[in-house]
Amino acid sequence: LALVFICGIVVIGVQFSIALGFLPDPG
Repeated sequence: LALVFICGIVVIGVQFSIALGFLPDPG
């Protein structure tokens, strides 16, 4: 269950970074 929580945090972090422009939008 902890692994799912960590994966969720990573996904949210990536989406947040893309929204702020830290990462290029893969699309």
